[in-house]
Amino acid sequence: MLGDANTDGIVNVKDATFIQKCLAGIIDFPESDEVEVAYYNSKDNGYLTYRSDFNRDGVRNIKDATAIQKHIAGIEY
Repeated sequence: MLGDANTDGIVNVKDATFIQKCLAGIIDFPESDEVEVAYYNSKDNGYLTYRSDFNRDGVRNIKDATAIQKHIAGIEY
């Protein structure tokens, strides 16, 4: 599930905290965070997609944690 970084079946503030801990190097992103390879052009330039890439910009960063928090609060991100 998109945003469920800690894979507990729920997208909540725990996922945002999990992402922050991974980015800070406190814990590692689990292998289960990788979900698929997406292709964005016909030249086979693919990239991995991740559960934790909540805003789907192709990068796991603090923007994803912020987007999850905004989503939970009902604010558009």
